[in-house]
Parts: sequence; C-alpha cells; structure tokens
Amino acid sequence: MKKNTLLLCLFAVILLASCARLPQRSVAQKEEEGELLLAIPEWFDTDSLRVAYLYSEGIRATTESGRPFDGLPYWVKILEIDSLHGGANHQMSVLGTEISPSRALFYSRRAVEADTTNMEFLGQYAYSQVAAANYSTALQIYNTLLEKEPHNPYNYRMAAALYANEGMPHMAISLLDSAEYKLGHYEELASYKRSLLIGVRNYDRAISETQSAIANRPFDHSNFRILGEIYAHTGQDSLAVANFQRAIELAPEDRENLVAAGEYYLSRGNYPQYFDLVKRLFMLDGEALEDKLDLYDNLIEDTNFYRRNFYAINTLCSILRVKYPDSSEVATRYAAHQIRAGEIDKALEVYRQEVAKGGASLDTHLAVVDIESYLDLREEMFAHLDQAIALYPEEGTLYIRKAFELQKGTNPASERTVVGLYKKAIEVSDSPEDKSDTMAALGDYYYSIGKSNKSFRWYAKALEQNPDNALVLNNWAYFLSEYNQDLDRALAMSVRACELVPSNPTYLDTQAWILHLLGRSAEAKTLMMQAVSLDTTGDDTLLLHYAEILAATGSDFMARMYYNKALEAGGNKEYIEQRLQALEGK
Repeated sequence: MKKNTLLLCLFAVILLASCARLPQRSVAQKEEEGELLLAIPEWFDTDSLRVAYLYSEGIRATTESGRPFDGLPYWVKILEIDSLHGGANHQMSVLGTEISPSRALFYSRRAVEADTTNMEFLGQYAYSQVAAANYSTALQIYNTLLEKEPHNPYNYRMAAALYANEGMPHMAISLLDSAEYKLGHYEELASYKRSLLIGVRNYDRAISETQSAIANRPFDHSNFRILGEIYAHTGQDSLAVANFQRAIELAPEDRENLVAAGEYYLSRGNYPQYFDLVKRLFMLDGEALEDKLDLYDNLIEDTNFYRRNFYAINTLCSILRVKYPDSSEVATRYAAHQIRAGEIDKALEVYRQEVAKGGASLDTHLAVVDIESYLDLREEMFAHLDQAIALYPEEGTLYIRKAFELQKGTNPASERTVVGLYKKAIEVSDSPEDKSDTMAALGDYYYSIGKSNKSFRWYAKALEQNPDNALVLNNWAYFLSEYNQDLDRALAMSVRACELVPSNPTYLDTQAWILHLLGRSAEAKTLMMQAVSLDTTGDDTLLLHYAEILAATGSDFMARMYYNKALEAGGNKEYIEQRLQALEGK
C-alpha cells in the first residue's frame, strides 16, 4: 500500500510539473547536466530514435513487471522530447484516469489528436470523458466507437450505461438488444439488460429473458438468484423462495446468493430464515472478517431489533468468537454482547484477556476499568489505570478517570493528588476543547469540596480555551445561582448555553431558575414547563423548581401537584412538606 501511495503522489507531482510553463532545455543539455533518469544508447542521436527506444522500453518494463506505473518515467521522458507523442499521452491518460480525471482527459485528447484512427486511443478518450463526468460527450464518442467497432461488447455496455444515466433506459435496452443480435449472448450485457428491465418495471420480459438464460445454462446459480429477485419485486413470494433456494442448492457458499436471499427474508419479516442465512455467511471461510463485522454492527445498531432477536444475534456472536479466537475486534464485540446479556463477569474476563495479550486499544483498557469500577474492584481498577497510563501517557482521559475515581468513596484521595492528575491531563491535552473540558472537570471538583472561588477561576480558564463550552456555561451559571450572586452574569451564561444546546432540559432549568431568582417568574414558568416536558429522567430538582415557580406565579393547585411529584421522585421531604403547608395556609 505504501508503495502504491508513493507512486500516486509521484504521478500527481509529474502531472503538475509537466504542465508548468518553465524555460525548456534540450535533451542533450539535460544529458550533459546529468539529469536524465534513463540511460539511452549513445548512437541514438535523433529524437525519433530516442522516443522509439524509450517507448519500447516502457512497454517492456510494464509487461515484465505487471505494474503499469513502472512505465511512468519512460512516458514522462518521451513527452519531454515530443509532447505530442500519441502513445505516451495515451499511457499517461490511462495511469491518471483515477487520480486526476481532468489531467487524464488532457493527455487522452492529445493522444487522439496525434492519431485519429487508433481505436484504443479513442476508447480511452471516451472513458476519460466518463471519469471527468462529461457524460453527454462520452456517449457521443461511444456511439462513434460502436460504428467503427460494432463487435466490441464493452462499448455497448458503456453506451447503454450512459443512455440510462441520461434518463433514456429504453434506448439502453434497445442498444443491448442490438448487441445480443450482433454478438450473441454475453452474460454481463444480459445481466445489465435485466436490471434495466426491472428498473422500467418490465417484469414480464425480465422474467422471460432470465428463464431463457436458465434454459441455456441450467446450472448457472446466478440466474436463479436473479429470477428470485425479480419475483420478489413482483410480490410472487413462493416463486421467489423457490428460485433463491435453487440458487443456494447449486452454490451453497456463494456470498451473493446468501445475501440476496437473506435480504428477501428480512424484507418479509421472516427472521428465522434470515438469521439462518446470516449464520451460514458467517461460517464461510472465504468471506472477509471485516464484512462479517460490518454486518454484525448493522444488526445490533437498532436497539429494538437487537432486543427482539437477541438469541439469534447471540449465536452469530458466538460463531465469530469460535471462528476468530485471536481477533481483538471480535473479542471486544463479544464482551459488549456479554454485558448486554448481563454477564458482566464474562465480559470482564474477555477484556482482561485482551489486555494481557498486549497491544490492547485504549477503549479496551477503559472497558476493564469501567467494569472493575462497577463491580467495586478498586484495587484491580487502579492497577489497570496505572497500566493504561504507562502505555498511553499522552491520553488525558486516563488521568481524568483516575482523578474521578480517587474522589469517590468514603476515603477520597487528598486534594493535592486529585488536582495533580487533572493538571497532568491539561498538560497532555492537544486541543483547546480538550483542555477546556478538563479545566471544567477540575472546576467541578473544587466546587464539590466547597472551594467555589477556585472552582470559578477554573471555569474562567475553561472558557478562555473554549468560549462556547456549554457545560461550563451552564454549571457556572447554576452555581452562581446557588449563591444568589452575580445573577445577571449567570443569566447571560445560561442563555448562551441554551443557544448552543437547544432543548436541553437541564440547561433550560438553569435559565428558568435564574429568571425566577431575578423576580421574572412569569418568564421562568414558560421555560420551566419546557424543561419538565423534555426531561425523561424524572429529576426531582426540576420538579421542585417548577413547583416553586408555579407557587410564585399564583398557580397553587399546580404547585401542590408538582411538590408532590418532587417528593415522590426523592426530593427533600422536610423542605417540600414545609412548602406544602405554606400553600395550605394561604
């Protein structure tokens, strides 16, 4: 891969260099100055002999190696000598089609101008037009090619595709009919024609032609698959199933057959049959693991689908685990599946095995830490954190995680230790956004231990790094409201947080509560109603705030209801009962 990348870069540089308008020196001058890359026999003393020799050597180099780019230095050298050389321009166009379509078209045009009778040059010119997205021009050239080379099936295929692209599928079908009449049967052309017939909903003819293909080649499984797909389009399910089954009988390990039949069963909601085919696909040795993992990831993407078909997906996951025991990608998916199954210990064992093998990803190390934290295996968890930090010393996430864990429990670490870890995370962070988030976390820590002045200083530093850190804006605003100080500034920060993250119930709650403290309870009521309606957690703080605002605006009945909701959600019982008694006494 690296070598190919280097050659592509070299080609791009040469393309640019070959077009630059620099003073030109003769080949002889360059030879004297030692700049020629290729040795040319001394007795080739004319440009025509030099070009002929270089061209034959370039063809020989590419033919012997099988690597088209091995000819690149020869074509470049030829064009230095004769910029209008047809063969060299053609070869440069072929090499450049996928890299720089516009440059490839430039070279191809010069090749055709050099020799208008060369069909190979004209074919490349047509293809260059396609690569450059000049589809109408390409179609004209392919039609010219069809007149001059009426027995070339490739030209029919390209012209038909261009007709279809131009919105003329019936013209494309007619052209392919003509090709079949002149050339006989070519499966690629016949298959493309069937797809066009399906596209224009001419199902009867598509079925008829596919049945004819089956009659001529009764053991070609692909035709049965195609016929099954056509019957599926027309809703003839029994015929579709019969043809899919026949295709699989003839080629039980063909990927296309399994995928096509699987998609059919999935579209009909026949999940047992679908998963049976996916299982067979996963068992194939010839199927790339990457493709299997992509399919597996798609299956688990929809949570409801995953839940409804959990046991079938469990079987697939187990197949992958048995078939690829050394794959880290399979192992991590298997562990994640075990977590969803409630098998936390099994998941931890798999993740630990991956860590023990060496070379585990940061996510895998964090998964071990997460599970050990959840299981309260604190000694093992800190050992794994230290191991991960040794392996990934520049990952700020690990220092933050260790600081967070050290804050927890009945015997938290010293302020100096925790702060030191946060500062180390800030030091290794390589972006303003990461630094801002870590500074915010440090500010949260200081606030949690009652040091609000230091907390607010770190919030200020966080906003210097990222003025649009919505979490910092919200938290700082809310903490200011708790102290009932600098409320105008708090409101400005809260408004900005809500602009950055609209419809966030927590941020709306902060803004509404600050408005309430500023005596603007009528405005707060509307915002608080939105916050409560958006909240899906049943947060007692939001419910209590809404009750307070309702009470302040004279909505006593609704206030009582929300005080009770807050009480049910776990709010401060003593305070809420006092507030309810106050309402009763009004």
